[in-house]
Amino acid sequence: MAHWLFCVYHRLHCLSVLPTNSIRAHCETDWYLLALAGLALPAWMLTADPLWAVVLLTIADLIGFGPTIRKGYNLPYEEHAGFFALGSVRNALVILALEHYSWTTALFPGAVGIACLLMAGFLIVRRQTIDPSESPQ
Repeated sequence: MAHWLFCVYHRLHCLSVLPTNSIRAHCETDWYLLALAGLALPAWMLTADPLWAVVLLTIADLIGFGPTIRKGYNLPYEEHAGFFALGSVRNALVILALEHYSWTTALFPGAVGIACLLMAGFLIVRRQTIDPSESPQ
């Protein structure tokens, strides 16, 4: 349920940051990603294996990075690289705090931590290639 709400939040955020005349062109992919992530939720509820449940929810969460990557590419100065770096550190601490290591317990925080680290690096590199005054608004 929380992942679904997270995806909806991202879609609403997308609608709030783009100019009115470009919402449909820029967010159409976001709606497809939302639908794809939403398909993982019923599958998660039907699975009896905890590992497959974690795999499906991890995929749904990583799909949620799609709109953020697009926005980070187009408006790299509006995303906070420090937030993603902090998310990476948080997920590393989550893994270190685990009492028992298995794919079921470590996959989600590991995958999201790596995705956050890659996103932070992506934003830093993208900012070096584009001048803040040239960033589209």
